[in-house]
Amino acid sequence: DDEDTDEEEERRRTEPVFLPRGWMSAGFSLSKCATGLVLPGPDGEEELRLRRLRVMRRSGGTSSGGVPPSGQPPPAPFHCGAVTALLSVVTALLLSGASVQGGEVNCNAARTPWADLSPERRRREFEGRLADALSSLLHIAAFASA
Repeated sequence: DDEDTDEEEERRRTEPVFLPRGWMSAGFSLSKCATGLVLPGPDGEEELRLRRLRVMRRSGGTSSGGVPPSGQPPPAPFHCGAVTALLSVVTALLLSGASVQGGEVNCNAARTPWADLSPERRRREFEGRLADALSSLLHIAAFASA
C-alpha cells in the first residue's frame, strides 16, 4: 500500500538519530608512520564507560537508568568493522590523490603523489589532502544518491 510506504518513509525521515558518545569524539588521524589513517583509541573516561558496559553485559545486569544491556548503544567506533572499511576507503582516496575539480572527482592532480612524500611532508599536507579525500567521498555519495 503506497500510503503505508509514505508514512513509513516520513517516520524514518523525522525520527531522531542516536549517536553514541564515543562516535561523537571519533575522528581521522594520521598514523604514526604517516602512511594512512587511524582512529585513535578511546580516552580514559570513554574506556572506563566501555569496560562498565562489557561487565554489565556479561553479568546480565541493567544500566543505572534501568535499560537492559541489549538496549545499550552499539560499541564505540573503535570496534566497528564499518569504520575500519571507511578508514581504508579514505586512505585509498589519499593515496590516489582524489579531489573534486570542476564538479567531478579527479585523481590526476599535478601535485606529488601521497606515497612519494616524505613522512614530514605528509604530516604538513595531511589536513588539506584529507579534506580533498573526504570531499571526494561526499561528492560521490551525493551523486550516487541523486
